[in-house]
Amino acid sequence: MKNSIDEIDEIDVIDEIFDDELDSEVNTLPPSTIGVSDEVTNDILDLPVREKYFNNLHVNAYDQLVFAIGTLGYDFITEAKRDYFITAMNDHEIKNGKLYNFNSPLDQSLVFQAKKLSKFLLHGDNIESSNNLHWTINQNGIPIYVICPNGAFAQKQYYRLVEFLHDQNEDTQDDQKNDIRHDPSKLIKVGIQGKIVGMAKLFTGQTVPVIEPVLRGMTLWNSDALYGSIENNLLSEIKDRDPDLIKSDFLKLLNRIFCEMENDGTSSESRAINYVATNIHQMGQVFSLAIREGLQLSQISCVESDIKRDGIVMYDVDLVCFDPLDNRKARKTYRQTVDVSDISPVFVGGMREWYTDGHNL
Repeated sequence: MKNSIDEIDEIDVIDEIFDDELDSEVNTLPPSTIGVSDEVTNDILDLPVREKYFNNLHVNAYDQLVFAIGTLGYDFITEAKRDYFITAMNDHEIKNGKLYNFNSPLDQSLVFQAKKLSKFLLHGDNIESSNNLHWTINQNGIPIYVICPNGAFAQKQYYRLVEFLHDQNEDTQDDQKNDIRHDPSKLIKVGIQGKIVGMAKLFTGQTVPVIEPVLRGMTLWNSDALYGSIENNLLSEIKDRDPDLIKSDFLKLLNRIFCEMENDGTSSESRAINYVATNIHQMGQVFSLAIREGLQLSQISCVESDIKRDGIVMYDVDLVCFDPLDNRKARKTYRQTVDVSDISPVFVGGMREWYTDGHNL
């Protein structure tokens, strides 16, 4: 009979052999397969079981931070998953009192109605089905990222995505599809901060990067909420202008900023710009000051800051505004310094403002 020391030595040898096998296997994996959670691996890549197990160790070949801005969408990945939602959502409609002709085929259009899908997922325990979808960030209707929640807060992240989908489409009619363009006066964007951990294949065959988000970096940007936060102060200080014109100027500013945020959010400069542009408190202050003076946004620029902290490079984001009715007026610049070294950028110091000769820009 072996003693305990011999048994321990044999276990150590087996562990070393297994570790060597895993090391040799991970070295053969393409970069896009490393770092993807086993919860989403089957939907992202067709990997063997052992490779799935290794991925669960969170070895990450990617270390790309990202701050993506866009509208939220969803993708069914496969026909089987789409058919599941068709069946489940039709059952849900029947259980909630919808009159149904059992001789007719299932209503396949339900799965393309974002408002109904979000209501289905928020009902009872249906939130569990949210990980059967690829959640996408879209720009101009084109998916640019897949969002894959992971880790201890994955359930809360999925729940937040479903809430975002519901809020993004709350004004749609029940028979409208995943389209928020019906209300052009209401602008809604989502912001997702995280790391790129792999690639995902969509139902259409398109391949896009995968973001593993952080909960604190998942935000919804709503023009109504932002305007509501500054409306009372604006109307009390600008009494000689039509309230509708004031809101129109606000929406023009907002649209211009959204144009600047149509980037992939991977460079340090774009992450700094996206953080400044989506910060409700900071942008509310800029909007309030600019609208009082009748200014519109000319450009957003980002340069490396002279301010440094512990050798970390920081960035100055400048919002340059001008008077569209008088181009002889000096332009006004609002500057905010941003530290983008962490997964979630942070402000350094307060906002500064000054006037600049527009001809020198």
